Amino acid sequence: MVFCAPDIGGGGTQANKSSYSPTIICGSNSAGKALPPHFQLKSTAKTDARERFNMSFLQHPHNVNAQFGHTERKLLPCTLGMNDKAGMNAEELDKYFHKSILPLYPDTADTKGLRVLAKVDSGPGRMNLPMLAALRSKCLCLVPGIPNTTGKTQETDQNHGPFKTCHCSNLALLAQSRFEKKKTNAISDLPLIVFGGTDPETHVVLKNAFELAFNHDQCISAWNKCGAIPLTRSVLQSPNICHKVILNPNRTINEEMDPEGYKLLKIEASNHLSCDFLSSFGFDGKQLRLDAPRKSTKKYKLAEPHSKERIEQTDTEGTVCQSNVPCHSRATSQFG
Repeated sequence: MVFCAPDIGGGGTQANKSSYSPTIICGSNSAGKALPPHFQLKSTAKTDARERFNMSFLQHPHNVNAQFGHTERKLLPCTLGMNDKAGMNAEELDKYFHKSILPLYPDTADTKGLRVLAKVDSGPGRMNLPMLAALRSKCLCLVPGIPNTTGKTQETDQNHGPFKTCHCSNLALLAQSRFEKKKTNAISDLPLIVFGGTDPETHVVLKNAFELAFNHDQCISAWNKCGAIPLTRSVLQSPNICHKVILNPNRTINEEMDPEGYKLLKIEASNHLSCDFLSSFGFDGKQLRLDAPRKSTKKYKLAEPHSKERIEQTDTEGTVCQSNVPCHSRATSQFG
C-alpha cells in the first residue's frame, strides 16, 4: 500500500530524451555461438558515398571469437548499416545477408552439410523473391517465421529478455552519471551500452549485456526452448499455441474459454468435405481426415475471480488469470 498526496507532484529520474532509435540485430547458430551483432544506424544522406558516422563509435564494439564456416576459429567483427529510419527494410536486409552473414560461411556449397539455413522473423522484406533466389543460389536458404509466434518458435526471442533488461539498466546508469556531470549521451555510446566497459567520461562501469544474454549456455537454452536442439514437438504441444473446442455440458461451444472453438469446427468441416470429395473419386480420403481436438468444461476446475480458492490456485500454478478461463497468450515479435 502506498500513501500519496494527489495535489503534490511526484519525483522524477533524469534521463536524456531522444527520438533516435537505432536497430540492433543479434542471432545465434544451432551450436550455441552468437553471431556478431549488426548495428543499423540512421543517416539522412541520399547516396552511399555521403554516409558518415562518428569514428568514436568504433571504440567499444567487441569481436566474436567463433568458427562458423571458417577452417578455424577467428575474431569476427560487428557490422554496420545505415538508412533514413535506422530500420531493417527489404534493401537493408538483402545487404545484411550478403555482407554480414555469407562472409561467416565462406565454405557454403550445394552438398550435404555445407548448406546454410537461416531463420528470421516475419518483418518487411522477408519474402523478397529476388533476395531469396540470390541467397538460394549461394546455398543459403531463408526461412521466414510465422507471424505472432516469435516468442515460441524463434530462438533469439528467448535471449532478448536478459539482453533488454541489462541494456536498459546500462542506459539508465550511463544517463544518470552523464547528467550529474552535465554531459549527454550520444549514438556513439551504443556499443558501450551493449558490450559494457568503463565510460571514459564518467568512469562508471557498465555490464556486458551481449555476453550476459548471448553466451553459449543461454543460446543452447534458447534453441532448446523452441524445440530445435534437440528436435522435439514442444512448440506444438504448448498450451499457448494449441487450441481446443471446449464443450459445455449441453454440448454447445464455450467461446469464453477458447474463442478459437468455432474456427476449429469450420476447419474440421472443410477438411471432412474435402476428404469426402476425394473418396467419391475412389481415393482413400480417410487418410487425410482429422477431427478438431475437443475437451469438456468438466476437465477444468474453475474458481471465482478474487476468491481465496482462486488465489491459492494462482500460487500453486504460478499463473495469474483475470477470468474463469485458461490463459492463452499471444506471442509478439533467430534474427531481429
